[in-house]
Amino acid sequence: MAALQTILAFLVMIGLVITLHEWGHYRMAKAFNIKIKRFSIGFGKPLWRTLRGPDRTEFVLSMIPLGGYVQMLDEREGPVAPEEAVRAFNRQSVFKRFAVVAAGPLVNLLLAVLLFWGILYFHGEQDIQTVIAAPDAGTRAAAAGLHERDRVIAVAGLPVTHWSQLHERLVDAVVGASVIPIAVRDAQGRERTLSLDLSGFNDGELGRETFARIGLTPYFPPIPPVVSTLEAAGPAERGGLAAGDRVLSVNGNGVNDFKQIADIVKVNPDQLLHFVVERSGSRVQLNITPARHKLSDGDYIGRIGAGPDAGVVSALLDTYRVNLTYSAVGAAQESLRKSGEMIAMTLRVLGKMLTGSFSVRNLSGPLTMADYAGETARIGLIAFLGYVAVVSLNIGLFNLFPIPLLDGGHLMYYTVEMITGAPVSERVMEIGQRIGIAVLATLMGVAIYNDISRIFTAS
Repeated sequence: MAALQTILAFLVMIGLVITLHEWGHYRMAKAFNIKIKRFSIGFGKPLWRTLRGPDRTEFVLSMIPLGGYVQMLDEREGPVAPEEAVRAFNRQSVFKRFAVVAAGPLVNLLLAVLLFWGILYFHGEQDIQTVIAAPDAGTRAAAAGLHERDRVIAVAGLPVTHWSQLHERLVDAVVGASVIPIAVRDAQGRERTLSLDLSGFNDGELGRETFARIGLTPYFPPIPPVVSTLEAAGPAERGGLAAGDRVLSVNGNGVNDFKQIADIVKVNPDQLLHFVVERSGSRVQLNITPARHKLSDGDYIGRIGAGPDAGVVSALLDTYRVNLTYSAVGAAQESLRKSGEMIAMTLRVLGKMLTGSFSVRNLSGPLTMADYAGETARIGLIAFLGYVAVVSLNIGLFNLFPIPLLDGGHLMYYTVEMITGAPVSERVMEIGQRIGIAVLATLMGVAIYNDISRIFTAS
């Protein structure tokens, strides 16, 4: 059942994204009275076809759902009746050809923005409060005098109410100054203003991943170390741990937070651990050996198959969550900001891949996309639509890259034609086509190899 849901979710997602991409090309071509011969969703053997409209355009659903195309009347592809020559794609001005090709990826980008807008406006989003965990010694946050459970309430005089806003305020503030005033309120309600020295950082370096290095990480309340869930025949159950046990210590280390147990277990795969638990008012000693669990990156961690009460955890986290609601205009602004941030992040990652500072193992292919589509569909409609938006954004952006065979490759040729006044030669386009095939085949091969590797690693 889960496999069927994954397949259906993937087909719905990729079908929607591809159909709207090709629809963008189609509608722009129709606006310029260019004749459309075929509108195909998918490649390979047609599964369904129909003829529609005065031009008898062939609408086709094909076997391989990993793309699509709009075939327009073109004298370079075959003879064209003299009375229809004016409607051939190759007869259009370079500006019209540019608009037709650009419309596909732009519709994908617009779909992402609209989906983000709809989710934000009709559903809102959740974030966490700006309460920080204890900064590590030697970090800039510690040097500024920040302490555990301090709530940041303003950055450079501007109020902040949730973590994403804190990040944005710091990025904006660091552009104009290296030492930034921040106002905080401690756990007792006392307010003070501190100076956070971020000299050496700039807006391009101050990403979310650097917050931990600065010493700004979210505070989460301790989860009582009481066992609630046990994996059947897992290490914890085999070792004698029972639901309702309160863990007092692991290997002599006292614990008062379930996370402390998890931290010890993770770094001790296959190592015997000595647990002391409280059960019905008595102390019980247990020996448990964490199982070795392989992560997707190849590292190993320990797992014992025990967890806290999910309801207790959710109730604790609810006290630190922030439910954000947006007006129509506010949702539009946030949608554009979110989309722009994702595009910038994607470009940074690709740049690091090209320079070798980021592994190509992070490329994902259709199998990973299908897996994520299934997972988000099981979570709910909002999560699924959010993932559709991310995929549409990335497909739109990818198609704008100046790689021959992609829309961006054609746009590159048209840009050269606009500058020089003459179209790119057939020979140049032929060489570009070969390069494009090689690049795309390599990228697809790496992505599929990574997908298969993840499947075997997970199993």
